[in-house]
Amino acid sequence: MAKTASPNSDTAGFILDATERLRSNGGVAAVNIKAVAELAGVGVGTVYHYFASREALLKASEQRGWMREINTLLLRMGTPDTNGFADYLAKLIGGAIESAVRRFDALGFPIEIDEMRDMMFDFYEQVGTIMFQLAQSLKLPLRVTSQKQVVLAVEAVAMLAWVAALRHRDMLATGELQREVAQLAIRYLIDPSQLAD
Repeated sequence: MAKTASPNSDTAGFILDATERLRSNGGVAAVNIKAVAELAGVGVGTVYHYFASREALLKASEQRGWMREINTLLLRMGTPDTNGFADYLAKLIGGAIESAVRRFDALGFPIEIDEMRDMMFDFYEQVGTIMFQLAQSLKLPLRVTSQKQVVLAVEAVAMLAWVAALRHRDMLATGELQREVAQLAIRYLIDPSQLAD
């Protein structure tokens, strides 16, 4: 059985970089261990040292990609304040929807692939967790009382957005879809009478 080392090492990073380049140029079908090893400048055995299989390599690559998406989104968002919290949440949810759609479009992973869908939900779970923590740190009352409820709300509206995005690319391109779905989540999560004007 192949040993799996920590994917934090430089070598693992080179292997994941190569995997992402192959995926972006030729889709998932272009990713095979030999091609990844060649592009990363390592031996096939080295790839197997870090990743037990092609599937493990693809999964690690996808998880890394979702982590980049969340980090990029949070950097773009900046820090919220109490007065603009609803707008901040709307932008956060809208940005999460854009990130997910962009990621699936760019890499050609259909949502029907269970592991890819699970990673998308993990991404939305992180967004929901961030929303809940922000609301608590700013001492804003939410209509829901638990982090789990916030996460479920974000995941539900994200799925609505996904379905709508498949049929309404025009609304997605203008940002109208993201705004509407984000407003739906905010109406569910936040009591507007509790927000400052």
